[in-house]
Amino acid sequence: PLLKNGDSAFRREARLLDLQVMEMRMFAEEQDDQGKRGMETAIAARVRELLQDSPSKEILPSLADAALLAREWKLATQVYGQLAQRDPGHQAAWYRKGAKLALGKGAYTQAAEWYWLAGSQRQTFEEGREDYLSALKALISGNHLQEALRQAEAHLGDLEQDDVVLKFLVKLGRAAGNGAFAQKYVEKLLYVRPLEIGRASCRERV
Repeated sequence: PLLKNGDSAFRREARLLDLQVMEMRMFAEEQDDQGKRGMETAIAARVRELLQDSPSKEILPSLADAALLAREWKLATQVYGQLAQRDPGHQAAWYRKGAKLALGKGAYTQAAEWYWLAGSQRQTFEEGREDYLSALKALISGNHLQEALRQAEAHLGDLEQDDVVLKFLVKLGRAAGNGAFAQKYVEKLLYVRPLEIGRASCRERV
């Protein structure tokens, strides 16, 4: 009866409880494929209802887990997106979680987009570099080489003087059959390396 209660708070609590019951039944009961799929559909429907009630960020991780249990990975990434917006302190981590999930499902372009989002919220230079390279690797995995070339330059930013990134871009250009692109970053790499050697020498003298 609480599922039909006029009070939204009671109704939300009832939906959460009902979701937990369905999850326990999924683990406890032996079901044929049709019954299991029916339960997965019911769980996904309940998660969508709860998302419409603007649940607290504390509830959202459990909703993502429920979506994964229902084999609804796109719904799970939707929850991760809400978590990224509602949990600013861990925004990049939630975007990375969504990116890894999309990558595992073969959604290479979506994975790259989420890695770009993670990189825009980076805490350190190294995190930004890792997100940048992960996004490009996702596109390469999907054989989207020309898109990888475009996105590589669009998101390069302050990574343009990082030799790890530059070496990767040289390899990317060669893999894509774009000699001009590869040569451009060879030249940048040759410029950056003396600067790095010079900085190292200064640090040694100090």
